Amino acid sequence: MHKKVTVLLLTGVFTLVSQAVELKNCVIYHTKDAPPSVRLAAQELQTHLAPVLGKKLSIVTEERSPMIALGESAAARKAGIKTDKFDYEQYRILTHGKNLFIVGKDLKDDGPTPFGNKFGGRSFGTLYATYDFLEHQIGVAFLLPGPKGTYYPPRNPSMKTGKLDIDFTPRFKLRSMAGGMQVAYKPLREWCRRNRHENRHTSGPYNWGADHAWTLLYPDKNRKAKVYREVKERMQTFRDHPELFALSANGKRIAPTGQFSLCISNPEVAKDVAKRVRAYANFTKSNYYFISPSDGTPTCACKNCQSMTEILDQKKIGLTGVHFIRQSWTKPVLQYYRTVAELLPDLHIRGLIYQKYEFVPSEGIKKMPDNFIAGMAPVQTGYGPARLYPEVNETWKRWEKSWRGIFKRQIYDSVEFWLRQYAGAPMSPYPSLMKDIFDAVNANKAYMGFYVYLNQGIGHSACYNWMIMHLMWNPKLDPYKLMETFITKAYGPAAKEMRAIYDLAEKNMRTFICVRKGQFGYNISPELMNEVYAKDWAKFEKLYLQALKHKMDPATRWRLEIFGENLKLLRYHLLQYGFIKDTPSPLRLTDAQFQEFNRKRFPDQENYLLINPPYTTSHMKRATCPLKSVSMLPAKQIRNQEKEWNKTIYMYHQDIIVYGSRDGNAEFKLSFETVKNPMTGKPYLPDMPYFTVMDQNGKFYYHGIAKKGLISFPVKKGAYYYLFYSPLGDHKAFCKWRVLSANMPFAFGPMIDGKGGVRMARMNSPLYFNVRKDMKKMTVYVHGYFVDIELVDPSGKVAGRAIGKDHRKNYYLSIDVQNPVKGIWKIRSKGKRPFSGIIRCGEGLDGYFIVNPDLALDVEKK
Repeated sequence: MHKKVTVLLLTGVFTLVSQAVELKNCVIYHTKDAPPSVRLAAQELQTHLAPVLGKKLSIVTEERSPMIALGESAAARKAGIKTDKFDYEQYRILTHGKNLFIVGKDLKDDGPTPFGNKFGGRSFGTLYATYDFLEHQIGVAFLLPGPKGTYYPPRNPSMKTGKLDIDFTPRFKLRSMAGGMQVAYKPLREWCRRNRHENRHTSGPYNWGADHAWTLLYPDKNRKAKVYREVKERMQTFRDHPELFALSANGKRIAPTGQFSLCISNPEVAKDVAKRVRAYANFTKSNYYFISPSDGTPTCACKNCQSMTEILDQKKIGLTGVHFIRQSWTKPVLQYYRTVAELLPDLHIRGLIYQKYEFVPSEGIKKMPDNFIAGMAPVQTGYGPARLYPEVNETWKRWEKSWRGIFKRQIYDSVEFWLRQYAGAPMSPYPSLMKDIFDAVNANKAYMGFYVYLNQGIGHSACYNWMIMHLMWNPKLDPYKLMETFITKAYGPAAKEMRAIYDLAEKNMRTFICVRKGQFGYNISPELMNEVYAKDWAKFEKLYLQALKHKMDPATRWRLEIFGENLKLLRYHLLQYGFIKDTPSPLRLTDAQFQEFNRKRFPDQENYLLINPPYTTSHMKRATCPLKSVSMLPAKQIRNQEKEWNKTIYMYHQDIIVYGSRDGNAEFKLSFETVKNPMTGKPYLPDMPYFTVMDQNGKFYYHGIAKKGLISFPVKKGAYYYLFYSPLGDHKAFCKWRVLSANMPFAFGPMIDGKGGVRMARMNSPLYFNVRKDMKKMTVYVHGYFVDIELVDPSGKVAGRAIGKDHRKNYYLSIDVQNPVKGIWKIRSKGKRPFSGIIRCGEGLDGYFIVNPDLALDVEKK
């Protein structure tokens, strides 16, 4: 990457005055056969020059001097611009005589590069050069989605360029973003493209995205894509080759549902994965695929897998942010990666360095094959703002350096700036952390890509999102200057107050993290809400209301007001927790107004993604598949029911099917408990009790925060609803909850947890499920601690049992029953200490559990 002439970035100030091109006299020219992206560049240039010049320049397909010539042409070649030796996305901006040339590496019909496929991997050299010209030379800034999100400098009909000869090539060949940004949403996709990010989640000439791959390589039969017609679906694979899958502690292979694990020490696993990757590559005509384990795995208990793991010494590793994972699976995972890469030497294979396999083995590791690409994802040292604490930041620096020389190519998976939140809380972009990351990435030539989580609620988080897209395009930019540019252009006369809001949020967040010595994850918590925002809420509100008093143009005011819409949401959260008093305020929302407010932030509504959307999970759509039948079940049909049903204590999320037995409100009363916070000596506050409801057609219906533990929403008689209880809080809090009472028939569903089934902290009361058809074999899976689980048939006879004798171990067990009888079965914990973990049904069962026999709901899936 080089520039023949240096210009001042993002200011529109020109330092050279000779050979000026007077823009108002120009036409915009491209050839008749220009690719679609070049034609789009002409339209964008015309649109965004008009407010500055006071006129709309004509677009022509015949040379006509003076002109702004876009893309490759005979005129560009005469001016000395030849793109045949350009790298992908490289561009040149040149003044030549009376003409201005903006020419980048483009491909015929915008087709894929050799490193792309039909899903991505493009070179929009001219289009991105046009956006750079608009920003760097004219002073336009695409700050937020939508027409009012764009900043234009004052009108200047006589604007001229200076003498320009700029040659630029992006540092990263892959720039990818995720985190629920829904870039298929048109206004957002347009905004991302204008900031040099295109093609849904991935931009750049390499379409080398990443994910936890095993659930894709071994597809569920209900979601089997055409790409997999050459491979077996997962359950058929399990029946034919159970040895490929993880072994449980009691010596049984674990069926692949949810986030399943493979037995990676088995050499046949790498061979089978390689066959599946080849099938994908042949179908997509791609030369790339990813092979990472499922999230939270591997978990195989076989001797070979376990013998390859090691126990890490945290004193040597250093202080981490989220929970330190002592058992390292790095050695077996890298062996698995190596074998697959060697079996597919003509393909590019990507795998994550993440979580259980994040740290370099103590004995070291030899260099990986050149066709392997490492996705460096430091979840233990880099997810969330924990690195604001210097000691955690030092651990991250040592971690990053420890991997140097092992991989030829790396992609940095950044989640440092992401905080999972749905409360509209404004956060600083943390420019100091940005500088650390991009300094390290620039110092390591192995990095050829950057993957980042962006933040929702763009009305308050656009500053970070805008900055990170610019840094992915040019990582040598100064984060501090970028932040100042954004605030100045976005908020104009209110920049001083808005800068103060960001500074106050960062100051309080840094104090919050440092008091906890970096022991914090990536979920916003009630304590954080209290100490970062509620403590100084009067200051935040005063600064914002002062900002509104300034005179400003409509676009600037809109950007300021959409920031305020998020503050309304934040204030409502703080009020629900009792952190602030309900005093008169322009930002006040009543409960009724909150429900009306929610409608604006559901998908495809006017403020979707501009305001933090309601808390949902990636499993919601999967869980809202149409059901065959949902009906009340008379308690008398549950022959072996027990008196107490509400003693079990649950953890994390849960999806619940609720049936309207009458018109009115469905109500669930919850109670909570947390562990002690060592920093305060008091229990953590309970997680924020979010709940979201979808109707039986899978449409968003209702969203709320369970004030004082009460979930309440309107229902109609005869209809059923998907209720998602999704608490969000500090990873350290281990918040647990139980259902004290309910007033409508309900059943717990199997999909909200990544592993499937129901997750319990203490199983103090039984679960029931319906066996509605003849089966040769029925399986119930048990994963957890203190395992002594009985499976009881409809007559009251114990038909199976799972026991894990060592209470210190986390067991993966199964209970198999041959020829089970029809009827309502019961699962109960029988040990001295209640079972803690997940219970789920195997293949052939509906997977829904009855919790309260008096409000039993029988759910049959299709």
